[in-house]
Amino acid sequence: MPKAKLVKKGKDFVVLQVPSYTAVTGEMAEKYLHGNIKSILFRFPSPKALPENGVTFQRVDPKYATKLLFRCDSGLKQLGKRPAKPLVRLVIPASGEELGRESRRTLTRFSLDTGGSYMSDRARRGYEKYIRDIAPKTNSIFIMKDGKILGMFSIVDDWKDGGKKCRLLAWSYIDASLSKAERADAHYQASRWLIKNTAGLQVIAGIYAANARSQKFHFKLGMRPVAVAIKPMREK
Repeated sequence: MPKAKLVKKGKDFVVLQVPSYTAVTGEMAEKYLHGNIKSILFRFPSPKALPENGVTFQRVDPKYATKLLFRCDSGLKQLGKRPAKPLVRLVIPASGEELGRESRRTLTRFSLDTGGSYMSDRARRGYEKYIRDIAPKTNSIFIMKDGKILGMFSIVDDWKDGGKKCRLLAWSYIDASLSKAERADAHYQASRWLIKNTAGLQVIAGIYAANARSQKFHFKLGMRPVAVAIKPMREK
């Protein structure tokens, strides 16, 4: 088993430095997740510790929720090119209530798409708090087609990472029902909106290992995983 360096230990968590993402295993998680320790954050020495081509990181063990922490320090990338004619359109949400409602709906949709078994008990409570208290205040955009909301992106403007001001890309969702061409247009328009609304600041995001499509999307945006967070699926 590769060695892990203890960086920090709190009341119910530990932060470990590992040489690369390949060192993060169920066996290593088992070693530290006992007693009062409820979560582990495995840090990599560099964003380059993970592949550059969007190869997905898998869950280390069904017993654990596995989430990647993505970061971009140098500005997000535009995806694709402007189509001859827009196939989808971006719409500003009408209210905070609508944002909370759509956040819950898209979360439920993704949960169903992935079998609903990727999120820990603690994370479910965290999402309830996000939908209730944070989502209505986010800087958000809907992706629409024929009057239907088929995607959404949300940014938390006043976020901090290690005491440093940044933007949290809190919600990224594009409905799987969009055609390839429609999805490409959604990527193009959404990436332009994201670039404009995160300019000059570090951008971070948390992506579940179960969400392979989202991992690849964030890679394309220019974000790279810098850590993996692991928690028990069920609380004792």
